[in-house]
Amino acid sequence: MADDTPWLAAEELRAWMALSAMTETLPAALDAQLKRDAGIGVFDYYVLAALSEAPGRTLGMTRLSLMSQGSPSRLSHAVGRLEKQGWVVRRPSPD
Repeated sequence: MADDTPWLAAEELRAWMALSAMTETLPAALDAQLKRDAGIGVFDYYVLAALSEAPGRTLGMTRLSLMSQGSPSRLSHAVGRLEKQGWVVRRPSPD
């Protein structure tokens, strides 16, 4: 029985391995760079980016959790850190 599985050519395999290595190392490298340069991690940056694009730069925690792709607990800890650093101000929702 012949193997009809379409394997990658050598050049395709090299490209795939390089892409795989980059996708494994890039997130940690970005996180380290942000921590070194701004004192915040990638998730904190996602939170700030979501807020920066919101009308009035304000979002409820539920919406912010969805936009930053973090659990409510993770978001709460991140917002607490950002608040201590003076990056955000937490206010009660008028709703």
